[in-house]
Amino acid sequence: MEDDVIGVLLDSQKHDVFQVIQKEGFDPAHFEWEHTKDASKLSYKGSRYYCDFREINHPPSTFAINISPAQARVRQHLRFDSFARTLTGVASWLTFLRRELTTPNLWAEIAREQELSSAATSQSEAHITPDEVEKVAQAVDEIKQFLLATTEIGAEHRRFVEDKLNYLKSAALRQDRKAWMHTAIGVLMSIVIEAALPPEKARELFRMAGRLFTGVFQALSDPAAFVQGLLQ
Repeated sequence: MEDDVIGVLLDSQKHDVFQVIQKEGFDPAHFEWEHTKDASKLSYKGSRYYCDFREINHPPSTFAINISPAQARVRQHLRFDSFARTLTGVASWLTFLRRELTTPNLWAEIAREQELSSAATSQSEAHITPDEVEKVAQAVDEIKQFLLATTEIGAEHRRFVEDKLNYLKSAALRQDRKAWMHTAIGVLMSIVIEAALPPEKARELFRMAGRLFTGVFQALSDPAAFVQGLLQ
């Protein structure tokens, strides 16, 4: 019976949406459908963002979508006179979605930097030993390899990353542990901002740095607190 139909899109129309997602450079596996009698809602997994399809009877409009994010607002209602035109709205939504997913949350990064600074202030002011200097260089090289292998960094940003990390290695020769930790935080933050790292990639960077640097300084006064600060 017609009343038993779930959703408002035909399988062929959902296929068209699938193709738009691929054309815009997204992995369809990152999206999921939720259907009701009156709507078909496409959500991006792990986020609050969605594109909600509805049929309407307000000629000349036949389809409407509610999208989040929109061009300059959190949500927007759009109407179309055909499903083909509705697909152009889906493509626009994906453009806005990419913008929000790839824009670094600088407010969150500032909060993380403040938390890391608090953790770093609890560290010893003892000089970094020659053995630790060598381990610092190895840890920083691992971070460099991680960044260059897992992020799309252009030549100009690559030089910036290399210069900053080389500076961090040399700083271990002249700074005590506490000062060096603060330097490391500043270097990592500058890389996140300059290279415009996506939020998840920035979190991976800080997690990796926490693991590596804690491994270098076995005598940290409270290594657990330092790592916890990095992971938040």
